[in-house]
Amino acid sequence: MKNFIELLKKYKFYILTGLLLIFFFRSCLKSSQIKKSNKIVRNKENVIDSLKAVVKEKENKLDSLPELIRVEKINIHLEYDEWISSKDRGRQLMKLHSVVKNNIKELQKK
Repeated sequence: MKNFIELLKKYKFYILTGLLLIFFFRSCLKSSQIKKSNKIVRNKENVIDSLKAVVKEKENKLDSLPELIRVEKINIHLEYDEWISSKDRGRQLMKLHSVVKNNIKELQKK
């Protein structure tokens, strides 16, 4: 026991330095693990945010679906109108043209 105490007194600086190095490396190791986990969390947050943006975009498209259908109908009727206007119209084509014009007016009111 006496030899052990003398050994501690003689090499206390080296023992203390060794313990400080051990604790320093352990704290550095924990710090690097924390940085890695923070990086993983940030990456996952970015993925979640991008997925939320995609979902929101899809929801907006679903919400505006009636408007998209209305615009598409107007475009189709306008094409009919343009085609009928370019032709030499008979009585039946004139009736169809008036129906197309009425449909365009109704769709533009909404």
